[in-house]
Amino acid sequence: MGRMFLTWLAVMTVLAACGAGEADAGAARGTGVVGTVVAGPGCPVHAEPLHRQPTSSQPATCSSRAVQADVRVRDVQSGLDVGTVRSSSDGRFEVELDPGEYELQALDPADGSTVGPPQLVSVAPDEMLETTLTFDTGVR
Repeated sequence: MGRMFLTWLAVMTVLAACGAGEADAGAARGTGVVGTVVAGPGCPVHAEPLHRQPTSSQPATCSSRAVQADVRVRDVQSGLDVGTVRSSSDGRFEVELDPGEYELQALDPADGSTVGPPQLVSVAPDEMLETTLTFDTGVR
């Protein structure tokens, strides 16, 4: 019984050491991407002037607004998905990543469909890169 316990203890020690090595190889604290997902456009891109006013003097009621969405992260070199994070209700998201090239893609949380253009980012060591992703509303 004592021998079995020592064997179990040795196996657990080796597994713990392997796990610690994997954690050290992962993303360094403070390296990755922080950003906001915004929905737009809010109004048709081309609109007729209101009351014979030039469009430049019309109120800016059609600005983009922050939205909740899923953000897919894909490693450019391997082509593999690294993971997906969900932005908060104010559109903010954060993901820790190893330094490298990534493609970020906003996804509709309802069905996982792509809802905007992919964005390429380059993450440097010890840097939290700031970016904004577009959730295309389809308004033209």
